[in-house]
Amino acid sequence: MLSFVLGCATTLSAADLSLFRGEQLEFDMFYKGIKAATSRMQLQVDDAQTKITWHVESRPFITLLFKIDNRYEAILSDDGMLLQVNKVIDQKNIQQQLTIDYDQKSLRATANVCSTWPITDDCNHVLSMFYDLRGRSLSAGDSIHYILDVEGQLWRLSGTVEAHRDRAGTLDILFHFSPVMDIRDRLWKTDLLTNRLAHGQSTLFMQLGPQQQPLLIRFGDEKTPVEMRLIKR
Repeated sequence: MLSFVLGCATTLSAADLSLFRGEQLEFDMFYKGIKAATSRMQLQVDDAQTKITWHVESRPFITLLFKIDNRYEAILSDDGMLLQVNKVIDQKNIQQQLTIDYDQKSLRATANVCSTWPITDDCNHVLSMFYDLRGRSLSAGDSIHYILDVEGQLWRLSGTVEAHRDRAGTLDILFHFSPVMDIRDRLWKTDLLTNRLAHGQSTLFMQLGPQQQPLLIRFGDEKTPVEMRLIKR
């Protein structure tokens, strides 16, 4: 099940991902203050599973310098357990097709690059975490904890919900990363965004507006974060 721990007395109902059935989100992505890419997220729900997709594509003038055309996919069971992660990467420096299968009974993940590693029974992918968070009823002061598997590296995310100072009905959530177990180098090269997502100096910031709209997402270290700004829902 998706891991969600609250540091307050309020009891929250389980996340309802069906709220976002058929939803499409479009973001402008910024790196070092430059609008470098666009990205689109979509969630599809049926009786058997939930599929979340994220497509990132560099803007034309950036493509001349560093092409990015990456697609990420997380598949969940009907009770919210992570079943599979797929990605197709087409960057200037790497082309890759990666599939990771999650066996919740044996608590093992297996990738198509001849690698396997232990997982916890509450580990998530960043996409499943993102929608789970949006599907919850949040209040300022809540403490939130997730465990992410980032291609064989397990990280604990700990965050606190705060009310935005200037925008009524908007919540700010800042997550810090800490290792769940020893972080070992991967046997394969990974893509630019995955590489920036999770390490000891990483943070993940989300700003949720009315109707849980993800107005802003920022991840990476303080010096070179990637920022996503919602432009269409």
